[in-house]
Amino acid sequence: MKTKPFIRNLLGLTQLEMAMLLRISRSQYSMYELGRRDLPLHAQQRLTEILTHVKGNEMKSQTLPVPTPQQLSQQHKQLTRLLRENEFQQLVVSRKIAEIEERRTERQKLLPLVDFLNVPVKDSIIGNELCQNLIRKVFRAPETEHMNMLELELKQAVLNFEKILLGTKMNKIESKD
Repeated sequence: MKTKPFIRNLLGLTQLEMAMLLRISRSQYSMYELGRRDLPLHAQQRLTEILTHVKGNEMKSQTLPVPTPQQLSQQHKQLTRLLRENEFQQLVVSRKIAEIEERRTERQKLLPLVDFLNVPVKDSIIGNELCQNLIRKVFRAPETEHMNMLELELKQAVLNFEKILLGTKMNKIESKD
């Protein structure tokens, strides 16, 4: 008698939800599904009432209500706000990417100078110190910037996808008007 899970599957409920609905413990309901116990009388009556109601509503073939023009207008406003926020976030990400690329370009310009200064100069403490600072500036930052750039590029891709989804939803709402 393992057809009983079908009852809660029909209703789209978990064992715990079904047990709460019938006002019994989850373990009692589990035993009922396994065919080891019967439901208490009050739970059987409640289950009968629920199934009768659900079957009665299936006969009426209810559909979800159609959104009112006011609700559509509200959804349109919310989507417009979300699109603006998305555009702003895309602008912020684009600026951060541009800043990283600008820093990369500046460091690229320093490479010939570092190469020049890296040639050993006798008794030149200032030259060595300057060279070490420039080497740090050119070669240490790229590691963290590479990860930042990757994160920003991924965020930009997600924002572009979100924009497409929002635009699609907006078009659906506008076509209902």
